[in-house]
Amino acid sequence: ESNKHLTEESGRILLERGSTEVPGGLIFNRDARINLTRPLFFTIDQLFHFQKKIRASILIILAKHGAITVKEWIPEQSVMQPVHLGNTTLRERFQLEWVEGNHFVHLNEPQQVAPIISNFLQKKVEPSK
Repeated sequence: ESNKHLTEESGRILLERGSTEVPGGLIFNRDARINLTRPLFFTIDQLFHFQKKIRASILIILAKHGAITVKEWIPEQSVMQPVHLGNTTLRERFQLEWVEGNHFVHLNEPQQVAPIISNFLQKKVEPSK
Protein backbone atom coordinates (compact mmCIF):
# COMPACT_ATOMS: atom_id res chain seq x y z
CA GLU A 1 0.00 0.00 0.00
CA SER A 2 2.88 2.39 0.68
CA ASN A 3 4.32 2.06 -2.83
CA LYS A 4 1.87 3.39 -5.41
CA HIS A 5 4.13 2.21 -8.28
CA LEU A 6 3.45 -1.47 -7.55
CA THR A 7 0.34 -3.33 -8.49
CA GLU A 8 -1.23 -5.57 -5.86
CA GLU A 9 -0.07 -8.66 -7.78
CA SER A 10 3.50 -7.29 -7.98
CA GLY A 11 3.44 -6.68 -4.23
CA ARG A 12 2.41 -10.30 -3.69
CA ILE A 13 5.26 -11.49 -5.93
CA LEU A 14 7.80 -9.42 -4.00
CA LEU A 15 6.50 -10.70 -0.68
CA GLU A 16 6.60 -14.28 -1.92
CA ARG A 17 10.17 -13.96 -3.22
CA GLY A 18 11.60 -11.75 -0.51
CA SER A 19 10.17 -12.82 2.81
CA THR A 20 10.12 -15.76 5.16
CA GLU A 21 7.05 -16.74 7.10
CA VAL A 22 7.63 -16.87 10.85
CA PRO A 23 5.22 -17.26 13.75
CA GLY A 24 3.26 -14.04 13.92
CA GLY A 25 4.03 -12.75 10.43
CA LEU A 26 6.75 -12.30 7.83
CA ILE A 27 10.41 -11.30 7.86
CA PHE A 28 11.66 -9.34 4.85
CA ASN A 29 14.97 -10.86 3.77
CA ARG A 30 15.38 -9.94 0.13
CA ASP A 31 17.44 -6.80 -0.41
CA ALA A 32 20.73 -6.35 1.45
CA ARG A 33 20.97 -2.73 0.25
CA ILE A 34 18.25 -1.71 2.68
CA ASN A 35 20.77 -1.78 5.52
CA LEU A 36 23.51 0.07 3.66
CA THR A 37 24.24 3.77 3.98
CA ARG A 38 25.58 3.77 0.41
CA PRO A 39 23.55 2.03 -2.33
CA LEU A 40 26.55 1.20 -4.54
CA PHE A 41 28.70 -1.67 -3.39
CA PHE A 42 31.72 -0.75 -5.53
CA THR A 43 33.87 2.26 -6.32
CA ILE A 44 34.31 3.39 -9.94
CA ASP A 45 37.87 1.98 -9.86
CA GLN A 46 36.51 -1.40 -8.77
CA LEU A 47 33.93 -1.27 -11.57
CA PHE A 48 36.71 -0.65 -14.12
CA HIS A 49 38.63 -3.62 -12.71
CA PHE A 50 35.56 -5.89 -12.87
CA GLN A 51 34.73 -4.67 -16.36
CA LYS A 52 38.07 -5.89 -17.71
CA LYS A 53 37.12 -9.41 -16.63
CA ILE A 54 33.61 -9.47 -18.14
CA ARG A 55 33.28 -11.90 -21.03
CA ALA A 56 29.51 -12.07 -21.27
CA SER A 57 27.18 -9.77 -23.14
CA ILE A 58 25.34 -7.24 -21.00
CA LEU A 59 21.70 -6.20 -21.22
CA ILE A 60 20.40 -3.31 -19.16
CA ILE A 61 16.72 -2.46 -19.27
CA LEU A 62 15.76 0.92 -17.83
CA ALA A 63 12.27 2.26 -17.31
CA LYS A 64 11.61 5.69 -18.78
CA HIS A 65 10.02 6.75 -15.50
CA GLY A 66 12.37 4.84 -13.21
CA ALA A 67 15.25 5.86 -10.96
CA ILE A 68 17.23 7.11 -13.99
CA THR A 69 15.13 8.86 -16.61
CA VAL A 70 15.96 9.31 -20.28
CA LYS A 71 16.48 13.04 -19.65
CA GLU A 72 18.98 12.24 -16.88
CA TRP A 73 20.86 9.59 -18.85
CA ILE A 74 24.30 11.10 -19.29
CA PRO A 75 26.73 8.18 -19.66
CA GLU A 76 29.74 10.32 -18.72
CA GLN A 77 28.14 11.05 -15.32
CA SER A 78 26.58 7.65 -14.78
CA VAL A 79 27.72 4.55 -12.94
CA MET A 80 27.60 3.05 -16.45
CA GLN A 81 30.53 5.24 -17.52
CA PRO A 82 32.94 2.27 -17.44
CA VAL A 83 30.83 0.48 -20.04
CA HIS A 84 30.77 3.51 -22.32
CA LEU A 85 34.36 4.64 -21.93
CA GLY A 86 36.22 1.50 -20.99
CA ASN A 87 36.88 -1.80 -22.69
CA THR A 88 35.85 -1.56 -26.36
CA THR A 89 34.98 -5.25 -26.67
CA LEU A 90 32.57 -4.91 -23.78
CA ARG A 91 30.99 -1.88 -25.42
CA GLU A 92 30.35 -4.03 -28.50
CA ARG A 93 28.44 -6.53 -26.37
CA PHE A 94 26.51 -3.99 -24.33
CA GLN A 95 22.79 -3.43 -25.00
CA LEU A 96 20.71 -0.72 -23.34
CA GLU A 97 16.93 -0.72 -23.78
CA TRP A 98 14.40 1.82 -22.52
CA VAL A 99 10.82 0.74 -21.82
CA GLU A 100 7.70 2.65 -20.81
CA GLY A 101 6.89 2.38 -17.13
CA ASN A 102 8.47 2.81 -13.73
CA HIS A 103 11.10 0.85 -11.83
CA PHE A 104 8.66 -2.02 -11.31
CA VAL A 105 7.77 -2.49 -15.00
CA HIS A 106 9.33 -5.98 -14.89
CA LEU A 107 6.78 -6.96 -12.25
CA ASN A 108 3.79 -4.84 -13.28
CA GLU A 109 4.06 -5.39 -17.03
CA PRO A 110 6.44 -8.31 -17.70
CA GLN A 111 5.19 -8.52 -21.29
CA GLN A 112 7.20 -5.33 -21.99
CA VAL A 113 10.54 -6.73 -20.89
CA ALA A 114 10.13 -10.44 -21.69
CA PRO A 115 10.63 -10.09 -25.49
CA ILE A 116 13.72 -7.92 -24.99
CA ILE A 117 15.24 -10.48 -22.64
CA SER A 118 14.30 -13.41 -24.89
CA ASN A 119 15.85 -11.76 -27.96
CA PHE A 120 18.99 -10.90 -26.02
CA LEU A 121 19.39 -14.46 -24.72
CA GLN A 122 18.88 -15.95 -28.18
CA LYS A 123 21.53 -13.81 -29.90
CA LYS A 124 24.58 -15.67 -31.11
CA VAL A 125 27.65 -13.81 -29.87
CA GLU A 126 31.25 -14.63 -30.60
CA PRO A 127 33.20 -15.24 -27.37
CA SER A 128 35.66 -12.51 -26.43
CA LYS A 129 39.35 -13.27 -26.33
